[in-house]
Amino acid sequence: MMRTMALGEPLPDAEYDTPEDVLQAYQDCGKLNGYDLVFEYERNRKKKGKSRIYQCDRGGKYRDRKNPNLHESKRRGFKKNGETRTRKTGCKFKIQALLIPSGKWRGSIVEGKEFHNHEASDGPVNHSANRTKAFNENPEA
Repeated sequence: MMRTMALGEPLPDAEYDTPEDVLQAYQDCGKLNGYDLVFEYERNRKKKGKSRIYQCDRGGKYRDRKNPNLHESKRRGFKKNGETRTRKTGCKFKIQALLIPSGKWRGSIVEGKEFHNHEASDGPVNHSANRTKAFNENPEA
């Protein structure tokens, strides 16, 4: 198993107004280093407070969403032998955005989940979330 450091140097402790600001800061840092993050889940616990977890976009397992009624010419991401393609590697890298008593949010890398199990991408367009963002910012292109 390959172990590469997550986002280059970890971001310094900082406080953000929203959990989306935490995500944006880590995504900006990750984009420079060939990684991207996506929302995984939110939790609200009495003792530890409210938090959001973001994971590497290559985290998790492939979920089969094939439509057997879809014509072969309309299918995307299939190899010639009928198997599907996936970019998922089961990467465990995670970021936590934690609501602190001041009402601000603090981002941190989840302990034990600080390494990616794959090489960094060549560029930001290799991540579907970045392609979507680029299109939304410049739909004429």
